Amino acid sequence: QLPHMTAYHPRTASLRIAAAFRSCGEADYIGEPVSIIQHSLQVAALAKETGDDEITVAGLLHDIGHVVGMEAGNDIGMDGCGIVDHEHIGADFAATLGFSERIQRMIRNHISAKRYLCAIKPEYYESLSDASKTTLKFQGGVMTADEVSSYEADPDHTVYIQMRSWDEQAKVPGKDVPSLESYFPIIDALSTLNANSSMCYPLTTSQLDFWNQNSFLKISNLIDFHGISASTIEGWVREISQWEKTQGKWLLHWEAVGDDGLRTLCRAENFVNYHEGMRELCMDIIRPVVSQLFGEDAALFKEKINFKLPGGSGFSAHQDSPAYIGMASQHISVMVAIDEATIENGCLQVAPGQWRKGQVPLDSKGVITPEAEENMTFKYVLSKPGDVFLFSGYLPHRSGANTSDKSRRAMFITYNPSAEGDFHEAYYVAKHTGAQGFSSSQTISFQGDFQGKIID
Repeated sequence: QLPHMTAYHPRTASLRIAAAFRSCGEADYIGEPVSIIQHSLQVAALAKETGDDEITVAGLLHDIGHVVGMEAGNDIGMDGCGIVDHEHIGADFAATLGFSERIQRMIRNHISAKRYLCAIKPEYYESLSDASKTTLKFQGGVMTADEVSSYEADPDHTVYIQMRSWDEQAKVPGKDVPSLESYFPIIDALSTLNANSSMCYPLTTSQLDFWNQNSFLKISNLIDFHGISASTIEGWVREISQWEKTQGKWLLHWEAVGDDGLRTLCRAENFVNYHEGMRELCMDIIRPVVSQLFGEDAALFKEKINFKLPGGSGFSAHQDSPAYIGMASQHISVMVAIDEATIENGCLQVAPGQWRKGQVPLDSKGVITPEAEENMTFKYVLSKPGDVFLFSGYLPHRSGANTSDKSRRAMFITYNPSAEGDFHEAYYVAKHTGAQGFSSSQTISFQGDFQGKIID
């Protein structure tokens, strides 16, 4: 059961599995001649012949841990042969989606079957592929006599062995097998997630662990999970870019670009209450994911689109939370890539780590001091349209100018724990009324991170 999220669509489990496979399932299957999704579907087809739906779903998901680990951003390990502990990651994923303990055990123990067979049949080791021999070293090696006795006491141990046999057979390039979609009915019948008209993207244990270690998380399949295309969101951004400046509602900002100071749109903000599609995206799609990271319900704090058109300026290294004039103590910001983000067009850069309030020295403009910035290691966040990147309000980040001939538009939506209050209206009242010296004709933020020249 996910914290603070009790509303699920009847097809949440199948859609989440499909999103994971679409995201990373086409990756090579640990040195074998098929992809992970091809291998998984071949195992599922063999498992289906048993007539046991739980065995079928376990067969389909036996290697989902590789996919889930890559989806979370974890590096390939085991000498390049896959995600370490993928059997445990996969079982945890099955638990998140509400599958039975038996399905979880079958996923967790399909690796144990290889260790068991190597123990009782010494010649079995020689039959393993080079990739399987490599991974065995990272999976505990050959079972001991005590482990063999314990393994044989498990009532499903013969199923694990059978799954291991299917695992070995399911490496045939181009084999015709039933599609992933054909398994959706039994997947959703076996999932115990609550079912109603709402739908939430469930974060995996791997994603939560990655967030806790790095203070950021990239999700490339969140928009896809909800059936919204990146081009649809891009159309909404174009709509907003055509809005007329209106006092007391949305805010639009322009910068002077190039030697001739060309007036160029650089930011739009406070548009959620005036655009139905953007409201659905921010409140119904992204907010439930942020709630999972907070461990409690999230409230929308603010939203903006940074256009960063060709020649657009970058942003100095800074943290978001210190710029929010004392409104809430915790924040999570979410970038939604509208265009492809590259080094040349000024993609986001972040300094991974477990950052906390007051840990980073700031100068009089509210940006990170040069001395502190010099001691940080920044990572480029290369993105495709529709990618979602979540990061802590205290994560140091920056971006360069757009030196390319292509735009780098990106939305940034910020949330705070709802228990701290709803500050959305108060934040924009502060901007509209010029609190703390803010002037939309001179700046775009309460801190001095923007490196361009703002013009009316």
